[in-house]
Amino acid sequence: MMPDRRPGDGVASAPVARHANNRVSALPELLVLDLGGVLFPSAMPGIVADVASDVGVDRERVRRHVDTALLHALWSGEVSIDVFWARIASSTGAPLSPARRARWASRVAARMRPLPALRCLPVWSRHVRIGILSNHRAEWARPALARAGVLDLLDPVLISSETGCVKPEADAFAQLERLGVAPSRILYVDDRAAARRGAARVGVRTRAADPAGRWASDLGLLLAGAVRAPTGRSRPPRAGGP
Repeated sequence: MMPDRRPGDGVASAPVARHANNRVSALPELLVLDLGGVLFPSAMPGIVADVASDVGVDRERVRRHVDTALLHALWSGEVSIDVFWARIASSTGAPLSPARRARWASRVAARMRPLPALRCLPVWSRHVRIGILSNHRAEWARPALARAGVLDLLDPVLISSETGCVKPEADAFAQLERLGVAPSRILYVDDRAAARRGAARVGVRTRAADPAGRWASDLGLLLAGAVRAPTGRSRPPRAGGP
């Protein structure tokens, strides 16, 4: 019986798969990943659904208010998570009791379940430097990465609530130009087209994170091929390392 493999575990001898014009075709020196939709489910759809269900209001109403009035302030770190909960509750007309706040917070943590690609990071990190560039809250993202056992594998970890830089704004992608790696040697994976366009504007190669995980399978095969080849690259050292 063939062993069950997750996307990206790849030690197959097949060539790197080709998917239209969106493929991983050359081994990067630095692999930069988004979090939502790449390593974890996107946070905000779940938050909107939980709030709407909990207070009994229309989900679309909550989504519109979050998108237009709250999202940038949350991701940029301009407001605390407690202020975010207070404002989203106020927009629905519902009181924010300590129990409701705790319930919403616990649901965020419960939804931070690893997607299959996250389980590939320990293998990938032996052969390529891996970093994070994400619109997220460090209070949610760092514990989830630590629970998954991968936080110490990542360099850099650029989370918008800590950096104040929110994708797809230009300053978010300018951070990639200060990592000591030529932009053409960076591969950035994101499920959002606007973010990929922002990365491409600074010369970074991009790949869409498709729901089927084909991007991870491609990358796993590419890394496996590099390891087998006599001239295969080893993982570059972290910045400032020996």
